[in-house]
Amino acid sequence: GVKVTTFTGEEILWNESSHTYTDMAGNVLLSGSKYADMHSPKFDMEMILPKTSKAWEVEEKVLKDIWKFNGDISTNYGTAIHKALELYHLYHETGKQIQDKKELEVNYILPKNKYLRDIVTSFIKEFGAKAEVEVLISDVANKMAGTIDRLEILEGNVVRIGDYKTNAELDSKKILKYQKQLSF
Repeated sequence: GVKVTTFTGEEILWNESSHTYTDMAGNVLLSGSKYADMHSPKFDMEMILPKTSKAWEVEEKVLKDIWKFNGDISTNYGTAIHKALELYHLYHETGKQIQDKKELEVNYILPKNKYLRDIVTSFIKEFGAKAEVEVLISDVANKMAGTIDRLEILEGNVVRIGDYKTNAELDSKKILKYQKQLSF
């Protein structure tokens, strides 16, 4: 892993290929998303697929493929939104400078895709642009570490933690999982 210093001032190791954090003694640190996964029900494909396939009269292979495509689309769309918000937070001042220089109507770093642009502008209008993004935090004593999507320092030691979620619908299981992740 690569040695990194966290926002909370500790040195830990980050292994990008396995997406794991370890302390300097080699102990694996628990992340917020893994903590939430441990306390959330899993989607049991092996049990649900045959039953759903039969009920819907669709081949298992086809249904599994449909679910995979939809999962990939959701993941990639969520990643695009996440990246667009991160870009704005990191470089909106540079984007404004380019906007002024080139006499553009909007900040240069806003996404060219209309839907992503609308999401970013709506988000910034609601929450503002003053925040740290992709903030690595740790609590080695309690064997915990993770990356926060958005950290807004409100006053002194009072912060607002933001975790981007792009679900079309939030059922009670998902909400519970996300609550676990944020409480971590």
